[in-house]
Amino acid sequence: MISLRIHHFKLLVVFALALVSVIVVLNFIFGLIVHFFDSTQSIWWHVLSPAVIIGIFLLCGLNIIYRQLIYKGDGRFVAKHLRAKAIERLNAVPNESIALQINDEIASLCGVKPAYLFVLHDELGINAFTVGFGKKDASIVLTWGALQSMDYPEIKALIAQQYVHIQSNAFIEHTRLLVWCSGLLYFSQLGSLFVVKGTKRKSLVMDSKFAAIYVAWGGFIWLLGSLGVLISRIVKFLLYVRREYPVDQQTLSFVAEEDLLHALSRIYVHTYGSQLFRVESEALAHMCFANALTEQSWFRVHAILSDRIDQLHDLNSQIFKLQNKNNVIDWKKLAARFLLPTNETRVLEIFDTSNQFSIHPSPVLRLSPISFATKDAMKPLSLELRQGWQRPDVIVRAMQTATGSREVILAIFMIRQYREFIPEDAEVSRAIVEALLKLDGRIHLQIFNDALQYIDRMPNIISHHYLKKIASLIQADGEIGLLDSLLFDRVKATQSLLEPSLPVIRENCLTELVVVVDAVLHVQQIDSLRQVKVRQRILKKILKHHELQAYTRITEHEIDLGQCIQSISGLLYRQRMYLLAVIEQEMWANRSISQDELDVLELLYWRFGFESNSIVDRMLKQNSLMI
Repeated sequence: MISLRIHHFKLLVVFALALVSVIVVLNFIFGLIVHFFDSTQSIWWHVLSPAVIIGIFLLCGLNIIYRQLIYKGDGRFVAKHLRAKAIERLNAVPNESIALQINDEIASLCGVKPAYLFVLHDELGINAFTVGFGKKDASIVLTWGALQSMDYPEIKALIAQQYVHIQSNAFIEHTRLLVWCSGLLYFSQLGSLFVVKGTKRKSLVMDSKFAAIYVAWGGFIWLLGSLGVLISRIVKFLLYVRREYPVDQQTLSFVAEEDLLHALSRIYVHTYGSQLFRVESEALAHMCFANALTEQSWFRVHAILSDRIDQLHDLNSQIFKLQNKNNVIDWKKLAARFLLPTNETRVLEIFDTSNQFSIHPSPVLRLSPISFATKDAMKPLSLELRQGWQRPDVIVRAMQTATGSREVILAIFMIRQYREFIPEDAEVSRAIVEALLKLDGRIHLQIFNDALQYIDRMPNIISHHYLKKIASLIQADGEIGLLDSLLFDRVKATQSLLEPSLPVIRENCLTELVVVVDAVLHVQQIDSLRQVKVRQRILKKILKHHELQAYTRITEHEIDLGQCIQSISGLLYRQRMYLLAVIEQEMWANRSISQDELDVLELLYWRFGFESNSIVDRMLKQNSLMI
């Protein structure tokens, strides 16, 4: 309580100094004008001085009283005044329900009452802030861009940082500053309001004329209030500069470092970043998770996102590498530090992406699917039937140990490459291969999933050796299929070697999108002509018209399919969901799905960060109705 009073006293002193500064500067400006017309008048005290002092005190005082009255000492009224909509459990959309779930989870960890949640539906940037006058009325406001663009762990990191502010009572100080600075920002907000109205009045010719007047008048009013903007920015800069670094560190007590890094990186590559496009953005800037204004803003409170990522990330390995270069300076890299890097280049430098298991040159896509010839073997089986299928004793005994389970997985990968002929020099158990070939091929992946549960977490050296062995196997003939690549990722996930999904913008992975679409098409049991038609329909939905011209032919060149999937997994949540929805609708809406195709669809949902059990049940029901 004493600490909070000290903070409020410090805030009051700084605000008083800011108010005095505004009075002095404005009085000096008007003094110069008066002195120009009447040289007998002093610049520092003149006929207009009393009016300037009284006017500024009235402006700030009335604004503070007005804010106190409409806010009623409750953070919920502050959020509603900012045109934020409360998130209610009964009416919440799925994105909002995730936020509510996370809010309850973190509040439980903190041992406090869950904060009220609000959302700014008209803001597409990724940001969040907390308003309130006490912990009982603390209200967290999220932008719609955050809810629709971020995954569960990223939203959790966003909300967790707001709880750091709640625990430290910093949000109370931020809200009081919002109220006290309202007078300083009044003219700038009024000018911005006129400008916004002017830009929206374009429906008629007459409206266009009025729009120009609105914009010009708004610009003039904003210019009058620019001194208040500058002073308020200086105040916030002195109070809150570099505060994100300790707050980020405290946030790690609620979330993993990787999740917070991904949240910051998601903003870094987002089209709108963290910017708020509203009149109140200037007043809210000091409260936000990231900079609500432009990167070029003077006296901005928030650090550059790349610097915050640098501070969070463990740089010991990079420092070690530099120490072993005999102090040789890389001038090219040093110069690049002073230039504006591309979004993903910067993030890729910070994250360790050295764990790659592909073999060069990369293979091409497998044009023909690997499947059994009999028609009945294509129909997918239910999970219960696959699990209850009787297995040969050789496989049962092998799966009783971790070593045996790893041999079973290798044998399944081997069979998928060489269905009829197993090379003599293949390092695989012949007995397990023969036992698997006697089974229905649709059971193999169920055995694969069961074996994954018994291979255990191996030491890093052994894990890398095992993964490289699988990588060599699935690319031995110079071709690779989508199902094999996805199964390989499942193995990597069990060894905690699956690379994190780095945030990426859609425009930077168009080729990867097309490659994955082609890879899915190659799994289908349809003729080439229909395959081309389906491909065209899908690409028309996921690519823009001017982008289609570059991808008229099916992928035939060498590729790193694993890296393509990895890139797409870093797209926005809604973009990944849209891609899967289009593929599912265009490929299997009017035809039954085979076992291989269902396995691919399930693994794609898993790889892109979605629950896959429900999609399998739905596709099996749809298949039964079609049959």
